[in-house]
Amino acid sequence: MSVLTCLLQLALGTSPVFAFLSLTIFLLTPVVIRMNGGIGSMGSLLFVASYGKLFFIAQWLKILMGQSADSHLQAPVETAFVLFMGVLVFMAAGLAIRALFGRSSGLITLPQDPRFLSWLASVAVMLTLFSIVARHLAGLSRAGAADYEEGRGLVLLLYLANLLPLAVAAMTARRAILSGGGASSTPGW
Repeated sequence: MSVLTCLLQLALGTSPVFAFLSLTIFLLTPVVIRMNGGIGSMGSLLFVASYGKLFFIAQWLKILMGQSADSHLQAPVETAFVLFMGVLVFMAAGLAIRALFGRSSGLITLPQDPRFLSWLASVAVMLTLFSIVARHLAGLSRAGAADYEEGRGLVLLLYLANLLPLAVAAMTARRAILSGGGASSTPGW
């Protein structure tokens, strides 16, 4: 699937550097998840939640719309390189956890408590809403690209706006726990 994605990106006119950085990110994803203790660890959840929305889904949506993967980006190669560096950071974090704590299951495993997952999702949604309101009140929702490039964008507010995938993942995990992993008619939020 990774190679197919790369070939389709190249066929749609994506620059080879962007396409091959994307391919590398796709191919390293299972390694990152394994290094962070498997899919059941918090590090893997954060990686999949952030890269799933930000990168993987975006790449396939571009292909389905017939657009090159680097279209509508001001600095496409730099963007892909920063995402690639993020993958390396997630890998380094997994290695550090193993070296420091001698564990291969990750430092923080996903809790199996539905109340905690509900709380986690609620906090993620509240922080996202706070970010949207704060950016609007500060005038950043109307700012142009130059304002962000000059550092006026208050990067933390931009990052807080990207917590909704974590809320979705937490609520999905909560629902799976409550249903015993299968379909259920148990009511619950």
